[in-house]
Amino acid sequence: MEEPKNSATFSMTTLGGFNVLFTIREGDIKATKDLVSLVVAVDKHFTEVGFKPQVKSFGGGFPKKEKEYTGDICPKDSGRLYHMVTKTGKDMCKCENSKYDFTTKTSSGCDFIAWGKNLEDAKVQKAKWNASKTVTAFEADNPNF
Repeated sequence: MEEPKNSATFSMTTLGGFNVLFTIREGDIKATKDLVSLVVAVDKHFTEVGFKPQVKSFGGGFPKKEKEYTGDICPKDSGRLYHMVTKTGKDMCKCENSKYDFTTKTSSGCDFIAWGKNLEDAKVQKAKWNASKTVTAFEADNPNF
């Protein structure tokens, strides 16, 4: 039998959440309709039996680390603060309402950040930094600038 000249393959998700590759070949509409009915029946059966769709993970398949909340409240929007460590190893607290969209590379939500393990530690770190910096003559003459 001669192979059909044209075909189209679709990657779909069934109503139950299962991923399916579906190929339609030229000239066999009845077989295509029968295949769709079969996919619907299999999807319904898998869901009834209790099968769950396989979830694809991104980022190397590492489990997502739970946020370590500090117990402090964000002074900007009253969200909870959580502790994280930057790529360079610095301790930092961020508001739980901060968001980052990796596709557009933009941040949204609350922009509060404190450099320390919690707000108290951040205050200590800031006091140490302020004590170590030198004050210019302009800064001494204009403390509120």
